[in-house]
Amino acid sequence: MFNSRNEFQSLRERGLLRENAVKNAMIAATYVMLAATSLGLSSAPMNGWDPDLVKQAVGIGDRDDLAIAVLVAVGYSDTTPPHPGRRPRGQSVFTEQYAASR
Repeated sequence: MFNSRNEFQSLRERGLLRENAVKNAMIAATYVMLAATSLGLSSAPMNGWDPDLVKQAVGIGDRDDLAIAVLVAVGYSDTTPPHPGRRPRGQSVFTEQYAASR
C-alpha cells in the first residue's frame, strides 16, 4: 500500500516538496478548467502575476510558509470559440501490436 508519510519525507529529503506541490496544483487547475468548460464557462491559467500581491489579496500576505502556485481565471466569454473538430482516425487510433516479452 502507498505510504504518503514516507513519500512526503522522501520528497523533503530530496528538496522536492515545492516542485511536487506545484505539479499537484497544476493537476488541480486542469480539473478546474475542465469543470468550468462542462458548465459552459471559459477558463485560462494566468501567468505574470505578483505572488506577494496575490497573497495579500487572499489574506495570507503574512504567511511565509504558503505560496501561490497557479491562478485560473474563470468566467463567461463574450465570444463562442469554434469547435476544434476531431483529428482523422489515422492520427489518433493505432493498431500496432507488440511482441510479448519472454
